[in-house]
Amino acid sequence: MFDLLIDVPFLLLALLAGTDFNDAKDTGAIGRKGPIARFMDNGSPVFYTVALLTLGIHVMHKSFAAGIVGVCTALAVYVIRTTMLQSQYAQSQERLREARDRLEALSLEDGLTKVGNRRFFDRMLDVEWNRAVRAQDGISLILIDIDHFKTLNDRDGHPAGDRCLIEVAGAMKSLLPRSGDHLARYGDEEFAVILPAADQPGAVLVAEKMRNAVRSLGIQNAVGTGTILTVSLGVAVCGWPEMSSPQTLVEAADQALYRAKERGRDRIEVSLIEIALSEERVREAEHNGERGQ
Repeated sequence: MFDLLIDVPFLLLALLAGTDFNDAKDTGAIGRKGPIARFMDNGSPVFYTVALLTLGIHVMHKSFAAGIVGVCTALAVYVIRTTMLQSQYAQSQERLREARDRLEALSLEDGLTKVGNRRFFDRMLDVEWNRAVRAQDGISLILIDIDHFKTLNDRDGHPAGDRCLIEVAGAMKSLLPRSGDHLARYGDEEFAVILPAADQPGAVLVAEKMRNAVRSLGIQNAVGTGTILTVSLGVAVCGWPEMSSPQTLVEAADQALYRAKERGRDRIEVSLIEIALSEERVREAEHNGERGQ
């Protein structure tokens, strides 16, 4: 009976090993293991360990050394198996985190231009706005529209239009002065740049560099305003984000962009978000300035 007790786990494993549990009948998905197959994978080391422990204890009264060797071997197998499982689990969790991060990055990236998409823009605007409120710092936004892009797209075809978007996005991305600045594709031929802690001169300087960079690409687009592809830019600057909102900043930049297009395109217009400060807020700002000095 004792020999049978030791042999039963191995006889059970031999019986299970002769059965196919890895097809779609068990799980509904080809290539995925069913519950019995997973039980075999996880339970076989336990059977082996229990069998060695039982055998070691049984022979200990006849040969103490052999019994101790059996018990120690069983414990060593169990520890090694547990350690390997924990290592595999940690590696699988790390791979899952990396895959999740890659999927998250892909979901925030524009597939054509490889810059941020509209979802990325909305998320980063909220993040940078909240950071500006905590730091009591300013924030600027630039909206860029490619002039007469529809004309180029209709005349030269969609492949030429796609190449144009890729080149324009690459030129503007290379000009972002800081790693904390964010470029995103805002619409079909519109882009947006979030500039945290940027004042009006700094934002206008970045916008002017981008306007010149797009002209330097030399993309042909013969229209009434010239023969070279150009962009119009609207700059909005908010010095007191805690007293305004991200929507106000976007609306101000959009109004500035509209003025740039109305006044001839290939130009920059600026909107300042004016905040009517109360006397109490002014005194608080002055007090903070004195403490900083």
